[in-house]
Amino acid sequence: MKIMITGGYDEALADTEDGGRIVEFARRMAAQVVAQNHQLRCGNLSSLDAVVIEAACAEAEKQGLD
Repeated sequence: MKIMITGGYDEALADTEDGGRIVEFARRMAAQVVAQNHQLRCGNLSSLDAVVIEAACAEAEKQGLD
């Protein structure tokens, strides 16, 4: 299955509790997409997209995927 994760958030909130929750949720969601052998798609390259891509790549490397 191809899954697209896209969106953004107010980067001014990045260091707040709410901002941290958003970033952590995005990281975990991206890791699960890879862990469950789905293909991750991203729309544009916002700061949250960069978080998603980084988390997906880390999970892929953890599993020994290319």
